[in-house]
Amino acid sequence: LAAGDARITFTGKLTRDEVGALLCSADVLLMPSLLYETHSLSVDEALAAGRTSTFRIEDGVSCEACHGPAEHWLAEHFRPAWKKRSAAERAALGMTDLRSPVVRAATCIPCHVGHPGAEVDHDLIAAGHPWLRFDVLAHHGRLHKHWNSAQDALARGGADFARNMRWAGDLAAAEAALRLIARRAEAAPAVWPEFAYQDCRSCHHELSPDGPKPRRNLERLGGPRMNLAQFGPLLSGADHPSAPLDAAQLPLLLGPLQQSLAVWRPERAAVAAHARKAADWLAERRAQASH
Repeated sequence: LAAGDARITFTGKLTRDEVGALLCSADVLLMPSLLYETHSLSVDEALAAGRTSTFRIEDGVSCEACHGPAEHWLAEHFRPAWKKRSAAERAALGMTDLRSPVVRAATCIPCHVGHPGAEVDHDLIAAGHPWLRFDVLAHHGRLHKHWNSAQDALARGGADFARNMRWAGDLAAAEAALRLIARRAEAAPAVWPEFAYQDCRSCHHELSPDGPKPRRNLERLGGPRMNLAQFGPLLSGADHPSAPLDAAQLPLLLGPLQQSLAVWRPERAAVAAHARKAADWLAERRAQASH
C-alpha cells in the first residue's frame, strides 16, 4: 500500500550522518511502540535535531528495564540502609536481583530476543532490521558499568564468570526463541508461516557466482531449512560446569521441530508441540544452572 502512495518515500539504509540530516528535514517522527520500548535513542536523536516530541525518554530503556519497577525502591536504594536489606527484602520492593548470571542474562531476553507482540519477524528484517542473534557477553561488555565489575566477576565465579554468563545467555536465548515459535504457531490469526524461523538462504542468495549459495534442505529437495543461528553455541557440544548438556539430546529434541519447519506450510500444532518440548527441556537445564 505504501509503495503506491506518492506522499511516501523509502530512503533505504542510512548512515549516521544521513539520519541526522533526515530528522532535521522532517516535521514529525512517528515510532511504532515495538521500537519505542527499546530504542529510546531515536527519541534523543529527534530532540537533538530540533524535533518536538510527545515521547517521554524515561519510558524507553531505563533503570527499570533491568532492575524492575522502581516505585517502591527508587528513593531508598542509594541510601546506606539499603545495603543492609536482604535480597528477599529488595525483591519484595520490586527490585530484580541481578547477581545471578542466569537471572541477569534472562533479563536481557525480552528486548534482545523478543517476546509476544515484540518480535523481529520477517517483515522487520525485510525492512532492514538486523536479525537478532543474542550474544550476552557482547551486550554485557558494552553496558555502562555502574558497579564494580571486577568484584562482580570475582563473586560470580571468578575465572568462570564469562563462561557462566555465556552459557546463561545461550540457554535463555534458545529457550526464548523456541517459545516465540510455539506461541506464533498457536496464535491462529498470526501470519503463518513466519519465514524468520527458517534459514534465509533457503530462498535468498547472492546473484554473484562467487557469492554464498542457497542452503537447500538435502532431505527434502526444494524445501526450507530451520534457522539455527540462535542455537549454534548449544549445538557445539560444550558443557556448562553446573548443568552439563547432553551433546546428543538437544539435536534429538530439535530434530522433530526441524522436520516440521522443513516445508513451506508447516503444520501449526506440530511446530508448537515440538518447540515447546525443546523449550521446556532447556528451562530445566537453566534452572539447574541457577543453583
